[in-house]
Amino acid sequence: MNIDATGLIFADDSRVQLGELTRNRALAAVPFGGRYRIIDFMLSNMVNSGMPQVGVSTVNKYRSLMDHLGTGGAWDLDHKTRGLQLLPPFVASDIQHDRSASCDLSGILFHLRALKRKYVVVAGSAAILNTTFNSALEEHIDSGADITVFYNRDEDSTHAARLFLILDSEERAKGLSETPESGKSVACSLDVLIMTRELLIHLAEELMSRDIFSIDVAGLLSIYYDTYIVRGREYTGSVLRVDSIEAYFNSTLASLTDPLRSAIYNPPNPIFTKIKDEAPTYYTDTAQASNCLVSDGCYIEGELENSLVFRNVTIGVGSRLKNCIIGQNSIVSEECELENVILDKNCLVRPGIKMKGRATGPRVITKGAII
Repeated sequence: MNIDATGLIFADDSRVQLGELTRNRALAAVPFGGRYRIIDFMLSNMVNSGMPQVGVSTVNKYRSLMDHLGTGGAWDLDHKTRGLQLLPPFVASDIQHDRSASCDLSGILFHLRALKRKYVVVAGSAAILNTTFNSALEEHIDSGADITVFYNRDEDSTHAARLFLILDSEERAKGLSETPESGKSVACSLDVLIMTRELLIHLAEELMSRDIFSIDVAGLLSIYYDTYIVRGREYTGSVLRVDSIEAYFNSTLASLTDPLRSAIYNPPNPIFTKIKDEAPTYYTDTAQASNCLVSDGCYIEGELENSLVFRNVTIGVGSRLKNCIIGQNSIVSEECELENVILDKNCLVRPGIKMKGRATGPRVITKGAII
């Protein structure tokens, strides 16, 4: 059943840089979970909530994102009228070449004015969760708040890209902080907001009148939390943060096992993605795999431990991989040893290569590299 809300996803985040992984793609287009992109999770959340229209705002490096989303058919958003809308910057936009920008407010404004739904769910791309917004929208309406912001109690508050909420006894935001008190469970924003479409239009118009043409979710909160009634809503489900290389690496490996794996890839709320038909993965007599998630189309001759392997990957005989993320179409040749390594797409590791990173600082190999 459709709800009276539309979705808006910010594909970029000026606070988050994942090094080689975001050098040539938007944050939302970074691969995750073997066959998904980060955007698949929030986009599926909105579709599973009954939102028939979703806009995706992006500023630069969006070729990979466009290729992945297409017309939105994988999410049943290939409608005749404004199903899935990609919102790149205008040619003459002041932020077209600004690699630190998160969105183009002028494009968002035109998009919102063309819609008719009363409410809008605005989301960033630095957190992965599996949920629906139906009950949250009802609570937002009943609360009388202008803006509802999702948060969770984050034990790990060391990342600079996160925004922390100071809430009163009635869950109203009284302040924001980037440096929470250490050792305490704090309310950490998930960069998901609910408000009326008309309010977001008003905020965009006001920001543009002040010569602010790009902003992220955290920026919206920082400017307007003391002007409007901003209410927090605690999300108690599982959350994976991807706001740093370390967080991306740890979140990927954590999702290999239950209960986190089942919570993120929850069958009642399926995660949709671009469909690719591949043959099943083939394991030879020399192959071994322990606590791994291996996608279709792979050819495994070596040993895998606690690793995630994307589609069409070859692992040569005698090679041993531990705590690794191996990108699509990559080849690890014979007698290699990799530990705490992230290979992006289309990489080739020559025979006998040994690479070892740290759990707190994995070795990241750029897309298409030959090692």
